Amino acid sequence: AEALLLSSPAYWRRTNLPLYVPGQIGAPFRFAPTVLLTSSANSGAREVAEEVVAAESSSLVPIMTVDVESHPRWELLEGFDAIPGSNVKFILYLNKDTFVSDERLADQVRTVRAIGVPVVMAHEIDPDRSGCEFSRFFATTPQDLVDNGLYKSLACTFHPGRHREASITSLATR
Repeated sequence: AEALLLSSPAYWRRTNLPLYVPGQIGAPFRFAPTVLLTSSANSGAREVAEEVVAAESSSLVPIMTVDVESHPRWELLEGFDAIPGSNVKFILYLNKDTFVSDERLADQVRTVRAIGVPVVMAHEIDPDRSGCEFSRFFATTPQDLVDNGLYKSLACTFHPGRHREASITSLATR
């Protein structure tokens, strides 16, 4: 498919195209800007978002991170609606400190879920990066979030070492 498109007049000056086949490993081509929301109350989330941005730097469509701490509730709503068709996601980085060290995080998760922003979870298992067993989150997460289905979606497991790149790619495709 790529060779056929590259030989057409619309693409003849290009050497490759960012094609994506559903189900393939690798980031999909995005047709709208992507905004990854993070929280400074979620230790390590910003760093994970920056890893995704770095891995996706070759994309033709911008991807950026925004800390929800810098936006009051109404401003976050305006920002979500301001970019029609934008791909906005909240990254919840699950490690041993999640929902333990800062109570603001639970309120922020409630807020983004209430306005319809998908919560994408990255579960850290590397002990050198504060990784832990997933079962820990059922004890540390506020019960209303558990009861309202926070963990119904699968979290992307963040493996250590050479497998981390695959974890980042998997998170980027969610």
